[in-house]
Amino acid sequence: MLAYCVAGEKLAFAEKENLLAAYMEHDEPELEEADEEEEEEERAMSCGLGGKKRRLALEQVRALERSFETDNKLDPERKARIARDLGLHPRQVAVWFQNRRARWKTKQLERDFNALRARHDALRADCDALRRDKDALAAEVRAPLHCCR
Repeated sequence: MLAYCVAGEKLAFAEKENLLAAYMEHDEPELEEADEEEEEEERAMSCGLGGKKRRLALEQVRALERSFETDNKLDPERKARIARDLGLHPRQVAVWFQNRRARWKTKQLERDFNALRARHDALRADCDALRRDKDALAAEVRAPLHCCR
């Protein structure tokens, strides 16, 4: 069990590092292209089409993670403050929190399942031991009595 916990923590750490690395990957467009892309994105968003997905900087992700650890729910004032502090749109913050809560829930379900599985395995081992004891006692009862006469 301990080996699994350590391996699970290493896996969770590796997943977090991969997530941070994925957020870091992004191309820096030329300045002129950036202006054109922003205008195109604004037009697309005003039409409800969504825009090009932008990656968050490592420090933004770390700040969001710290904020999530404090409280995984957002009220409008907190969302606006985080967005302002990190230079993001409030909608980006809201979506990031929503996605992070979904990942947290999945991990929580995995942890709960693993705990239940361990309890089940322990109960099964106890049950098997009790059955062996019962069978041994039943065999003793069925055995002929050897009396000294």
